[in-house]
Amino acid sequence: MTAAQKTAKLKFKQAIAYRQKTGVSLKEAFAHIYGKKVGAVKKKIIDVLKISDIKPGIEIINNNNPQWGSYKVDRKYDKGIWEISNNRGSRILDEAEAKFWKKLPSKLTFLSGQKKVGALPIGFKGNIFGVPFKIVNQYDIYNNVSAIMEDTDTGSIIVVFDGKGLASDKAKNIVSYVSNYLKIDEAAKKMINSRMLKFATNMQKEVKDFNAGKKTTIKKQPIIIPLPKTTKMPIKKKAAKKVIRKVVKKKAAPKKKAVKKIVRKKAAPKKIAKKKYTSKDYDKRFQALKPGKRVSDGKHYPYVKGNVYYENRENRMDRGKLLGIKIGNIPTYKDKDAAREIQLFADNDYMLYQQRKRPILINLGKKYKKGTYDVNKAAKLWRYYVDAALQKYHKEYGHRGNWYDMLNVPDRNLLSLDYAIETKNEFDLGNFTN
Repeated sequence: MTAAQKTAKLKFKQAIAYRQKTGVSLKEAFAHIYGKKVGAVKKKIIDVLKISDIKPGIEIINNNNPQWGSYKVDRKYDKGIWEISNNRGSRILDEAEAKFWKKLPSKLTFLSGQKKVGALPIGFKGNIFGVPFKIVNQYDIYNNVSAIMEDTDTGSIIVVFDGKGLASDKAKNIVSYVSNYLKIDEAAKKMINSRMLKFATNMQKEVKDFNAGKKTTIKKQPIIIPLPKTTKMPIKKKAAKKVIRKVVKKKAAPKKKAVKKIVRKKAAPKKIAKKKYTSKDYDKRFQALKPGKRVSDGKHYPYVKGNVYYENRENRMDRGKLLGIKIGNIPTYKDKDAAREIQLFADNDYMLYQQRKRPILINLGKKYKKGTYDVNKAAKLWRYYVDAALQKYHKEYGHRGNWYDMLNVPDRNLLSLDYAIETKNEFDLGNFTN
């Protein structure tokens, strides 16, 4: 190895050590070792969702909370209010909150480079779901080349194509980097992986072919180990001749005919007519205890065990649930005590009433007066109120785990439906909120 090669190898090791210590890009590490200046890295500009871009079908993501995942815009619920949803549920989006969201691109884009050296691309650029990248070629001290895929904005290395290893592993590294940046779902990961697998296969082949043109291979002679002179060669014995015997097939015995057994069917039991329920009947499965003293048993939340509270008036659950559909289709609470606890907490919280409950009552009152009140749609709106109550309860009382584990989704939907039915009963009596 010449003196220049030794110096280059030493500089290369120093640059790698400096990069591992400080976390800068490879380009900045080499500039530091050789005493050169590198321009400042451009700051990433956060895209803001425009109100004119909000349309049904587009995908958006929250800039401050990317861990929520992407949402799809379903429809326009009211003036200035849109309904969005993902695999975790649905929510409303106010146009005033658009500055905290950004629109996701609908596909992958690639901008290929112009110059080439042999089969290896130079200046190759692209964009994956808003993550820009470029391909930078680098030579090592042995004059072998590697294609480095870097993030254009941050200078971070996404993956290195060196012509070694599996292309599927390189594709997985790209998908992992993009998913950590955007928190995308599994469907988007599969789509990116299929595209990146083809891209990684081509890049690995190009780098491997380019490096192979500069190397020479030497054929090795086969290794032969002779026996010592003192040992005797084994004598091969002749194989004995095989005796072939004729096989005589025996005639199969005639099959016996199966005797069919006659089984008499038992007469079906007479059906007893079930009682027909009307919309004025009450389902006793939803019946609550009579008004009086209550003591929390702490079955679901141990930290409230022994708390005493009083029920001084009848509520919508004392007589049961008013039937509006068939009794067989009515769901029941899986955790009735937890639902009642959240209901009492929400109805007695002033801030929840002013910020959540009162605007919902005013909005639904307008719908009722227009004659367009729908119980199912109202239940969806009350679901936001129930979720907000759960989150505040979790924050104040320090329940372990996540807030959405305190009450399962069917119970939250059922509690929202109860609020929607109670609201309609109040409107029928002329009780409106101003």
